[in-house]
Amino acid sequence: MPKKIIFVLFVFLTLSIILNTFYRPFILSHRINDFGISDIGNNFFFIPIVYLLIFWIRKNFIFGKNKDILFHFIFLTFYECLSYFVNFFGVFDVKDIIGLTVGA
Repeated sequence: MPKKIIFVLFVFLTLSIILNTFYRPFILSHRINDFGISDIGNNFFFIPIVYLLIFWIRKNFIFGKNKDILFHFIFLTFYECLSYFVNFFGVFDVKDIIGLTVGA
């Protein structure tokens, strides 16, 4: 099981890096309308990466398999909404919440 988790974690990290390093700059520089995927691409993989990383380190779930995903989704959505009111936390974007939903 750990080898499978490490492999999937590696694939998600690689896809996230490709999206952030190559895909997004290409889309933005060529002004291609990709319906916001370049803006929220990392959010697709963020919850699975955090979920697998915590499971790999702890060797078990924090609350339970599905509860952990829900916990990460609620926490990150709360953090994103908090950024609407407090600029220190970043920039609020509804598309990021949609990306987190897809990732969860």
